[in-house]
Amino acid sequence: MKKIVMIGSVVLVIFVGVVGFNINNNMGNTTEPKIINEFDVEYAENGDGTYECRGYNFQYKKKVTGLENGQSTTFVILTNNKEVDFDTVSYSLKSSQTNTDAPEFIILGWY
Repeated sequence: MKKIVMIGSVVLVIFVGVVGFNINNNMGNTTEPKIINEFDVEYAENGDGTYECRGYNFQYKKKVTGLENGQSTTFVILTNNKEVDFDTVSYSLKSSQTNTDAPEFIILGWY
């Protein structure tokens, strides 16, 4: 009888230890999106390193720099295309095309 109680106690200790370890590990894996307000634009940085803005998800936050009217200008954008360049962003501000598809990028601001 002592053996059964002793074995049961050992099993119980192991069980409680494993369950407690799993609960603590899982608590660290849940991260809430971090809400950011930059250039008066609100967007979220998700726990997996992606971004969400205006209902669209983006993989990258980039700064692209070039010359605009002879002055150095930097655009800060969210995009899924890590190859998007300054000229593409600058042209989008000057063109009058309307598009109802998901945007290639969202301009957060410039300086």
